[in-house]
Amino acid sequence: MTFKDRLIRMMEGRYGADELFYLLTGLYILLTIVNIFVHSWILHIIGLVIFAVAVIRSLSRNIPARHKENSLVLRAGEKLGIKRKVKAQRPARDTVNFAYKKCPACKKTLRLPRKKGKHNTKCPACGEEFSVKIR
Repeated sequence: MTFKDRLIRMMEGRYGADELFYLLTGLYILLTIVNIFVHSWILHIIGLVIFAVAVIRSLSRNIPARHKENSLVLRAGEKLGIKRKVKAQRPARDTVNFAYKKCPACKKTLRLPRKKGKHNTKCPACGEEFSVKIR
């Protein structure tokens, strides 16, 4: 099992990163840059607390509470005139039961059942037949 698979498995059922996480992380980076010139322990500790809150929020299993916090911040941003980028979220891939391979002709990602060995498959998008090796 790769590190990426372990990370995906660990994050299942957890909230993950959202706009508030990115805002808090950006604030931490800004405070760190300011602290390079100011050399203040107070700024350093405030920055670490902000980053710790961001990480704890992303690892939280209380998804409704984190969603509520994020929506409050987004609504406050809309009132201030800050526009939000809408990003489509993809669900995590099920790499235990399926293998994901790209079609060599059209580059579309195919989800194939994870059966070890070499198999022939046909792309549903372009009809190209090719062989894949699944480990």
